[in-house]
Amino acid sequence: MSVERKQNLATAEFRLFLRDSAGVRVAVLDSSAHTLVWEDDGSRVFPPGSAEGPAAAGSPRPAAAFAVAPHNPGLKSREPRVVKIQLGLGCNMSCEYCSQREIRPDRTDAEKTLEKVRTFLSRIDEWFRGGPAGDGEGTRIELWGGETLIYWKAMSLIGETLRARHPKALIHFFTNGTLLTPGIIDEVERLGMHVTVSHDGPFTARTRGRDVFADPRTAAQVRELFRRLNPGGRISFNATITRESPDLLAIHHHIADALGAPFESVRVTHEIGIPYESDSVALFGDASLAIRTGLVRAAVAGGVHGLLACGLWEHVEEVRGLFGNPVDRNVFGQRCGMDRSDRIAVDLDGNVLTCQITSAESGHRIGAIERLEDVRLTTSRHWSEREECGSCPVLLSCRGGCMFMTGKSWTDSCDQLFDWHLGYLATALYLQTGRVLEKVEGGVIRGKGGDGAIAVEVLRAKDFIDLLAAGSAPQVRS
Repeated sequence: MSVERKQNLATAEFRLFLRDSAGVRVAVLDSSAHTLVWEDDGSRVFPPGSAEGPAAAGSPRPAAAFAVAPHNPGLKSREPRVVKIQLGLGCNMSCEYCSQREIRPDRTDAEKTLEKVRTFLSRIDEWFRGGPAGDGEGTRIELWGGETLIYWKAMSLIGETLRARHPKALIHFFTNGTLLTPGIIDEVERLGMHVTVSHDGPFTARTRGRDVFADPRTAAQVRELFRRLNPGGRISFNATITRESPDLLAIHHHIADALGAPFESVRVTHEIGIPYESDSVALFGDASLAIRTGLVRAAVAGGVHGLLACGLWEHVEEVRGLFGNPVDRNVFGQRCGMDRSDRIAVDLDGNVLTCQITSAESGHRIGAIERLEDVRLTTSRHWSEREECGSCPVLLSCRGGCMFMTGKSWTDSCDQLFDWHLGYLATALYLQTGRVLEKVEGGVIRGKGGDGAIAVEVLRAKDFIDLLAAGSAPQVRS
């Protein structure tokens, strides 16, 4: 381990100021062991077993994660559990935050793609066995674009071939839904595919340029896909959160209403839009405080729907589990998991890629599938290699952001993810304690400071006075 990494892994301690109508109480967060205790009596803010976490009772002690870095490159296994196939970067939409827009091809040759798929499939069993039993159990195959349905003939061939060889494999693709047809829906159902539809709720026309639910024809196809797949839990929707689309509750309601389905029956998740381009600007910017406040307000004022909205409850429970069942932070790899040896991203030319949203042409070719033993993940950095991460109070919620970003795009994305994950932390604390997290204070926060305590304003308590007065504070969790 290098000296630099030892510095990045040094313990950082933070004081969290939590207010209710009676005043402020301070909690102390140790970022190394990830413990959170009340400063006045030393008791834990989240009691043991608050939620299932990585160190839940009876679980074996997790091993330390491999700290991938250019000087310590990761490898890829010949027994992958997750295979992400990049079909091509062609797309029929122009989302303002798309990470691929600068490398998108001018045109897409569907027949050429189909020929590549035939060659690709003829050799896939040389490096993908389909799990220990060969039937696909415990494995996941993901199909990515661009817009995947541009490549439907290629996708259909992949699905048909791999379903026959590995009947228990989970086959999953991502789409904006605008190119769905009755024939595609029939085939998706027959092949047992899982689908995620990208949609930003009422903000979609603004952020993506086109809303699939605004056109009666395409809306009908998405509704039919939902009708067929939802009973088996094989369809979900995913929203990208930016300052233009910040409201989880509004997004979830919009999608459920467009489907004509009960709110709680529609699975919606979310991700944070981060600026991948080096000349980008932070997508939250000066709106970050209002966005964090809105996140907590939705969870509180929205009741059960507010917590279910876009999977918010899962993130809140994760925070509770991390503090209720703390482990050393060294066991955590990157949140995306693409630093692991058993997860691999490939394109149809046989290039092994950093991850599924990158391309060989953009400098992210890390090897070839016919020579997996030579693959080296030199394009990425584990969070312990980042100056910001070792002294971040929301490290284990964020887990290092995007592992391949550098320069301004990295610092902007770090700001973006820090803002949002502070919202998760504040929401979890409010639901646990009935107190508003106003401020986080530390000697160093994300690599900044060192000459005395610095502080980050998280939420303004005055924004919640009306909730507290109306009796909307949560029942404190024990």
